[in-house]
Amino acid sequence: MTMTPTTAEPVETAGSDASAPNSGAFARFADIAEAVGRTTKRLEKAAALAGYFDGLNDTDLAIAARYFAGYAFPLHDQRTLNVGQAALLTALETITGDAPNALRERLVALGDLGDLAGERFAALSPLAARSPVLTLADIAARFSALAVTPGIKRKTELVTELLQMAAPLEAKYLVKLLGGDLRVGLQEGAVEDAIARWVGVPVATVQRSNMLSGDLGATALFARQGRLGEAKMRLFHALKFMLATPALDVADVARQMPGGFIVEDKFDGIRAQAHIARETGALDEPAIGEPGRVALHGQVVNGVRVALFSRTLDDITPSFPDLVPALAALLLSAGPNGEGDQDASDAREKSRDQGGAA
Repeated sequence: MTMTPTTAEPVETAGSDASAPNSGAFARFADIAEAVGRTTKRLEKAAALAGYFDGLNDTDLAIAARYFAGYAFPLHDQRTLNVGQAALLTALETITGDAPNALRERLVALGDLGDLAGERFAALSPLAARSPVLTLADIAARFSALAVTPGIKRKTELVTELLQMAAPLEAKYLVKLLGGDLRVGLQEGAVEDAIARWVGVPVATVQRSNMLSGDLGATALFARQGRLGEAKMRLFHALKFMLATPALDVADVARQMPGGFIVEDKFDGIRAQAHIARETGALDEPAIGEPGRVALHGQVVNGVRVALFSRTLDDITPSFPDLVPALAALLLSAGPNGEGDQDASDAREKSRDQGGAA
């Protein structure tokens, strides 16, 4: 399969700054998360998010959309926070002065580290009296710093420094975000649904934009600007995979695909996608709300960059060193004037199942 990608991206517009005071405050995000968690009704969750999104500027909208889905970074971004339960508990011990065993016992009772943080901050007078000061942009910058910080000790120190600034409700949702799940009944699909209801389009339109951009934040911004149809795939940004649809028998397949279908043999193996282009030395453009450019994924062989992504959108290029030169050769064999000739503005993504790659 080949596709010609472009670099279409949502743009931050000068006139979209929120008029409501403190609209980008992290405490406001936490308030909305609390409201969403109090209802089991999808329409009420969507209405809460829509009202909140209306008051955000473009940068805060992109950050908030990711955070509501539990993502610290865009899906196409390979950075991770790598902050585990032990580090979070150590930070809470340092700030609250609670005994480790007492915190662990309470964690077992509550079942969630974020709930534990919120409870302990609210119970201790100096912490409970704190006024909210953090913004979504503050959190995004500190998460970026965490992602590039090596060593659990230093990461724990940075988490402790961040929580030292937090009011109780902020601490609750900071810890939840650091753990990768707000646990308020929102996942990526629910946020896609809320965005679709917010701008009055079919959810499938939002899902397609999110699949191509690999960033729920960019998708929310595309939605605000009425440009969901302009989302394009970008080389070295992993695309979400099409999932299999179960069928009972051939008759069921025909019912689901009335336009016709083709049956082919399939080797057992893993599903992966390969992105291949001539190396230009360019850096990746930063996502909305994210500081700085980052290196493109993959490895360079003979002037060709190759990246392999797994079904979970992880960069697995180093795991298959034998495939990298072979895939690079596909492009090189086409010659300078062949179909495979590509540059930064006209590259073709080659995505396929890698049967038997294990």
